[in-house]
Amino acid sequence: MTKPQLKWFVGILVVALSSPSLAANPRRNLVVENYRDGGPRGASYRWLDGARGDITGLRLKGFDITVERGGVRIDRNASNVVIRDGAFRLRQPTRGSNLPVAVEVISGSDILIENVSAHDFRMESVAGKYTNGDCFSGERKSSNVTLRNAQAIGCSDGGFDFKTDGLLLDDVSAEDVNFCYRIWGQARATTLSCRNWRKGAVQVQPGGSLSVDLIQLSAKQGTLPTVFGVGRGATLIVGRCEGLPQAGKLLFYQQGAGPENTTVRLGPGCQRP
Repeated sequence: MTKPQLKWFVGILVVALSSPSLAANPRRNLVVENYRDGGPRGASYRWLDGARGDITGLRLKGFDITVERGGVRIDRNASNVVIRDGAFRLRQPTRGSNLPVAVEVISGSDILIENVSAHDFRMESVAGKYTNGDCFSGERKSSNVTLRNAQAIGCSDGGFDFKTDGLLLDDVSAEDVNFCYRIWGQARATTLSCRNWRKGAVQVQPGGSLSVDLIQLSAKQGTLPTVFGVGRGATLIVGRCEGLPQAGKLLFYQQGAGPENTTVRLGPGCQRP
């Protein structure tokens, strides 16, 4: 392992890493550029854990990171975080309670994730237990999170699974996941792409709200997956759809939900003849 190149600019630590390195030490104003880990042999458990230190001001750019469980966990009300131009990969499916996530926002605000892909964050399936494993996720103590041109690929549960208020999904895509988009908070989206999903393309959970300009759909041939799902008190507004499958359930009402306690508006291309 060669030593990282360290540079200081106006009190900000800049790390340029081109060789294998394990988990980064969480600190404020950390800048990591052009980082490439060593693949399976160089994988850390969780590369950057914001539960262990304040990562406010993080700048992570130009990276390809392989991990055992998680890429970046944002916590401790961190803010002004930018992650862009890179990929997170899981070395192999996790077991037990080790829920894998590429980027998870536990608590924090003003987060930008741009031009980032997450690959194969999966758990081994166990009979009688729910199989988790999300590409990107956010909890209720997070706000003002933007994902732009992000790709969620091959995760065992959710592509984008967010309880965040003030969530913006801007031209993002998900494929080979159980649920492409599962929204529990208040979200806005421009273009969403969903391919080869297994359970539901877009799910708005009880009390959640999602307004989308355009949804592009491509279901796996021979499958009958649900397209939309809503819970009690949910709002789903879709301006337009492309590629709507002509088989499978179009709209699923979760337990306790129905037309009387939800708001669903589906625009051109989102309804069947």
